[in-house]
Amino acid sequence: MDNLVDTSYLYVLQLAETWTPDLEQMNLKNISLSIIAILVVGMVVLLGLGLFGGSDGTHSDNLARIEVEHLLNKPPEAVFELISAHERYKEFANFDESVLLEEGDTEKNGLGALRRLSSGRMWFQERITCFDRPKKMCYRVEDNSIIPLKHEIGEITIEPIDGKSRVIWVSHARVEFPFLGPFLARRMESSSAEAFLSILRGIDNAN
Repeated sequence: MDNLVDTSYLYVLQLAETWTPDLEQMNLKNISLSIIAILVVGMVVLLGLGLFGGSDGTHSDNLARIEVEHLLNKPPEAVFELISAHERYKEFANFDESVLLEEGDTEKNGLGALRRLSSGRMWFQERITCFDRPKKMCYRVEDNSIIPLKHEIGEITIEPIDGKSRVIWVSHARVEFPFLGPFLARRMESSSAEAFLSILRGIDNAN
């Protein structure tokens, strides 16, 4: 699939570079056929990038499915405390700012809390939707500066294992972007998975 996309892309570039229409030498029919050829190849590229998913071809829709698992050398209580403390995200994650917009119902960072995390021009707001210390925390992205999306589930589960913690982080979001939704969803899957793992590694190294 990658070879098809690369070959199609090169063909589009070659057409664009070599096609210099001279109305005195080319009739309207030839011009129209050339334009149609470029459009067809362009559609092949878009279909290859968007509709056929990532390199493994597992997903072809606009739902980004991010699921990561990581073993931390900390007990669940310590992991939960760090992962729920918005004010400490700047210490172990690549965020410039972390602000609590609304406090939770029973705890500051607990159920109902709304926080805003920023990194450069990128920001997003999360609402805490479940808070079961030290086992599980759920959230929903209500707004962001990156791309139109509908966040369907965000769940962080912590399981104790011999004094350590196995963290399972699941997030599903539907990219609401015409035509390029599947392509953007696949890219979102890879970048978000790496970001989640980076946060978990940071928590593991935090004091």
